Amino acid sequence: MHNLSGASFTMAENQFMDLTSTEFQLLYTGLRPKSEYNPRHLLGPGGMPESVDWRQKGAVGPIKDQG
Repeated sequence: MHNLSGASFTMAENQFMDLTSTEFQLLYTGLRPKSEYNPRHLLGPGGMPESVDWRQKGAVGPIKDQG
């Protein structure tokens, strides 16, 4: 019905069409840090580190979808 309405864009089926808005948000948006995560643990006695590998800290997850 939308595509017949004359709107400036069209809609089509995709891999997200069977998800509710809540399911989409939980699966595909934003960082969900572990409850015990505390950024102060990064500082330690030497202050700010020269560099941080966020993959090792659990802050970066795997690629979810590049399609």
